[in-house]
Amino acid sequence: MRRFFGGGAAGQESELSDASKARFTAGLGPDYVVVKHGKKNLRVDFAASGDIASGSAKVGDVRATTARTLGLAKSQITLIYAGRKLKLDSDSLAKLGISSGSNIMCLVSRPQQETKPNGSEENRVPHHSHHHHPHPHAASHEQRELKKELTSFEKIDKIVLEAQKELVPMIEEYVASTPTNDQGNKYRLISELILRRMFALDEVDTHGDPEARKHRKEAINMFHQYQSRVDEALNAAQV
Repeated sequence: MRRFFGGGAAGQESELSDASKARFTAGLGPDYVVVKHGKKNLRVDFAASGDIASGSAKVGDVRATTARTLGLAKSQITLIYAGRKLKLDSDSLAKLGISSGSNIMCLVSRPQQETKPNGSEENRVPHHSHHHHPHPHAASHEQRELKKELTSFEKIDKIVLEAQKELVPMIEEYVASTPTNDQGNKYRLISELILRRMFALDEVDTHGDPEARKHRKEAINMFHQYQSRVDEALNAAQV
């Protein structure tokens, strides 16, 4: 089964089987999802109409194609749909409620630096009989790098990534086993953390960029979805 990022109709037809071409000509076209990364809307096409509903389209297919197109490792790609992190590559899109035409948010993390074993050539510090004095310009360059301003997109993604690491596990645990006797203390804590991140997103200056505003709105909507999940879990526990 071929999977690729499509553009115009001609590009799609050149990669499809005869059966898929017939579906495309009939106006059905192959199943697809749209991966949204910053200003980019990356369309992932599957081989035929019905691939998603049949369960043959997997999270791993989307992650691998996204990574390949962006020139990154799969481990750097975080996919989010309806406020939920798509963790398992083996999960089918249909199982997660994803249908053809759905939008999936993509966040990119920095690659992990390889650690060298002790005693390796890279970790050995040369011995000098005299003190080494760094060039004054080297320090100022490092300071400039530390103070480098993040773009609006990077600030938004940073807030979302931090939430994925810290907040989402709390939400998943709460939804899986909602306490009925803590008088809403955990609910209030999670709701406050969600609200803080929404405030942080609201404070991101998009500098009038409509794409950045759209990206920020999508991130805020994701936190609204988090809150809805928590609300639904609390209401179900109180029935």
